[in-house]
Amino acid sequence: MLAMSHSGVLVSGLDNVAKACNSEFGRIFGIDPDRVPDHELEALRKHVFPRLRDPDQWLAQLDVVYAEPELTYADEIKLESPSMWIRRTTGPLIDPSGEILGRLWTFDDITEEHARAKRREAVQRLSTFHSPEPAVVYREVIRTVADLYNTTTILSIAVGDTLEFKEVALPPPGTEHHRGNLIKESFCQMVMEDCQPVLVQDGRKHPRVCEILPVKLGYVRYLGVPLLNSEGASIGTLCIMDSRCDEILGPDDQEFMALMGNRVSIELERERLFDLRTRDQQVALARQAAELTHTGNVLRAMNEGMALVESAGDERDLISRYQALLEGL
Repeated sequence: MLAMSHSGVLVSGLDNVAKACNSEFGRIFGIDPDRVPDHELEALRKHVFPRLRDPDQWLAQLDVVYAEPELTYADEIKLESPSMWIRRTTGPLIDPSGEILGRLWTFDDITEEHARAKRREAVQRLSTFHSPEPAVVYREVIRTVADLYNTTTILSIAVGDTLEFKEVALPPPGTEHHRGNLIKESFCQMVMEDCQPVLVQDGRKHPRVCEILPVKLGYVRYLGVPLLNSEGASIGTLCIMDSRCDEILGPDDQEFMALMGNRVSIELERERLFDLRTRDQQVALARQAAELTHTGNVLRAMNEGMALVESAGDERDLISRYQALLEGL
């Protein structure tokens, strides 16, 4: 039965000591399932504790469960290193006579289920998020992506042979003031060349990018999508990048990032049109100001000329004053 189950399964006695488990339990907690019954209780807990956010809370929950042998219980737990969500359920293990022998625990890996729900919530929220200022929208998109994956998220625009960082969320410590990098030294070169999403689970094993600087610095996991202008040409990238190559990204993540990239592309185009319209208005206002200045100079010269006619004693005096006026201008 242990071998047939798709869930991680652990059988424990009423004293909380492990009796048996299956291979899926071993995979989830990174332990040899055949050796679990040989571990002392404290040794097994020490192996699990580094994966838990709050070991004290975990122990408190176990105390509650084992205090009531007939209790059934279920919860969801996030494990770390690598990140994983599991659904934990437990109930009494009862023999045919009705005697409680111990506990049966099941652990289901719901990481992808949890991720799908989070992506769906993000898409739904951003679909109704609007602002008159395009920058407010694409900054919100970038922060949402960064919070969802808990990793560095970068909006880059291509300028010559460089990618300039237009917006960065959760930058790695020490890189807060870096404003760009060479295209040839970035994962984004593949996105720009192929004009399609690119996923690299471990850059150290990828022939096109294994020698670039980010990989040498330990940033080996990458997912990037192109940003397109109104003509369909690639103008930059939206990407996430970190060192967590043990946390697998897949097609659903690529689809989600493509949606986010489309939204950012729309806002960048809206910003470009807004800037273009603003520049046109500024040119028109400058032209109007120049015309008004010219008209004012003409009127002032006419007024000064009329004043000269009224104040001149004769034609010779008038011509002399006009000459002085023209020389001044």
